[in-house]
Amino acid sequence: MLLKEVFDKIYENPDSKDSRVFVSLYEQNKAIIENADITNDEWNRYYVVQLMADYALSLSYVGSISKSLPYFDKVIPLVEARQISEKKKPFDLPLYEKLIWNRATTLHNLKKYDLAAKEFEKLVINFPDNDKYRNWLRGSQAFKLNKISNVCVVIGVAGCISNYISPKGLIWKIELYIAIAAIAAYLILQLLIYLKKIRK
Repeated sequence: MLLKEVFDKIYENPDSKDSRVFVSLYEQNKAIIENADITNDEWNRYYVVQLMADYALSLSYVGSISKSLPYFDKVIPLVEARQISEKKKPFDLPLYEKLIWNRATTLHNLKKYDLAAKEFEKLVINFPDNDKYRNWLRGSQAFKLNKISNVCVVIGVAGCISNYISPKGLIWKIELYIAIAAIAAYLILQLLIYLKKIRK
């Protein structure tokens, strides 16, 4: 079966609007879609990009977020390249915005907060009046800070326990300073998290 026939068969199916059905239809034709030559055929490129984008989105909608991430990573550069080749900004295309948003929430839900924050930041830069994007960016940044602050607590508590057990010598002083610094860092990070939460 040709790629165009697969494309038409999937999108002409009224049930393909259901994400679970779309995932099933894509996977039945996965080999044809993913082995298509898109380097020299613009129509093939269009079909593959659309199908892969909708597959990534459908996977995320049905909760298969780990499975969706590699497809976001594959299709987003293809969309970017197409927009740039047409001398357009990627965010001029609504599909691109949707892909970045869903990749960002996917990364966040997978607890990859650093990577999620970078994606949310792209959205905030391009859509500065969108409060939803800004709030998700702050949320990811707060999770990142919270992770670091938890490490500080562990170091601080370990240092205090070590000092209590053997309070003597130069090593004791170094451990004490490290414990104090770690606890101070924890308090500062908690303050930053609080400020991010209340910031308008």
